[in-house]
Amino acid sequence: MNASRFALANKTGGANILPILVESFWISRNAGYWSVNWELAGGIEPAAMEVELAERGEAFKSIATLQAKPGQRLYSHKLPTRQTSALCRVKLIEGNG
Repeated sequence: MNASRFALANKTGGANILPILVESFWISRNAGYWSVNWELAGGIEPAAMEVELAERGEAFKSIATLQAKPGQRLYSHKLPTRQTSALCRVKLIEGNG
């Protein structure tokens, strides 16, 4: 990817800058299991978070929905044991769905 052609907002710096909702996102392995971990930015309190996986160019599929806990910023979810290679993402769900 050519970095000069990538932007999170428009090239002239308009009012469409994307908010940063997650401060950290990482995958860890413990006792043979993979986990997805994330830390929400301060002040962000979604109603829930959906963990999704995609394998070998397939579409993302939901594997879990975690209910948010007021004031909690760190979250973790253990991935399926059969998982050896995949893309993972976490979708934040607002209170109105």
